[in-house]
Amino acid sequence: MNENTTKPATTTNTTTKAAPANVPAPVPEMKIAVSENVISALDKATEQGILAQAMTSQFKKMFCLGACMAELKDLLTPQVMGPIMALKNSAIGFMTDEKTRGYDYDVDVVRNAIIEAAVNGVSVCGNEFNIISGRFYLTKNGLKHKLRDIYGLSKNVTPGLPQISKDGSGAAVVMHIEWTYNGKTQAKDIPFAVRINKGMGVDGILGKATRKAYAWLYEEVTGNNVSEGDATDDVPITAKVTVESPLEKDAEQPKHPAPGTNAAPAQSAAAFVDGELDM
Repeated sequence: MNENTTKPATTTNTTTKAAPANVPAPVPEMKIAVSENVISALDKATEQGILAQAMTSQFKKMFCLGACMAELKDLLTPQVMGPIMALKNSAIGFMTDEKTRGYDYDVDVVRNAIIEAAVNGVSVCGNEFNIISGRFYLTKNGLKHKLRDIYGLSKNVTPGLPQISKDGSGAAVVMHIEWTYNGKTQAKDIPFAVRINKGMGVDGILGKATRKAYAWLYEEVTGNNVSEGDATDDVPITAKVTVESPLEKDAEQPKHPAPGTNAAPAQSAAAFVDGELDM
């Protein structure tokens, strides 16, 4: 036997393990100024208000809505309203026309609008309502939300080309509305009149018509009326705008001030897109 036989070399595994990726530090939970108890109470009062809207007894509906709104008003203290006010005039939150009026809507005005939004089942976020002339105004996004929440409803709303009037102050848009509710499918072509603001493009016109179509469909399915009013009906027209139609005139401010009076300073006008504020 040959003792000098070479032994096979031993293979050593020198593969280096990859270093672990840097694990991001955990994001600390955001501290909010409102307690969980208050949030829970607000949610409960809102839920009761939404349920009250569907009651068939008008008096029971009235009393329940009144109780819910009173409770919401008590819960929405100035401290609770602080974070909500930060959402004002943001597309993430809700838009207002206060810049056209030269002053800010205070906590009381915003609180009332928040309460109305809550019992109507729309969110404070996502531009689902506006505050116009100090009042709650349900937007196209809000109506879309309400339609989406109707169990058993599917819809398809398609706008036609707008037919603009000769003076450019308005347009008619035929909306094709097709919907299925509780297994029954229906379709209608309905013309809607839309007021045109200065500088408004086709997208804005179609957006307004879509909002009107959503309002019509909501009333058709639920029997509950939603105002189809134009958000711009209550917005002052400034002196910088050339008035071509009586609809565009501002009834609150005369074009020629009376002798001895001072004309109100012109405020920067808000733009409106899709029937809602675009500040």
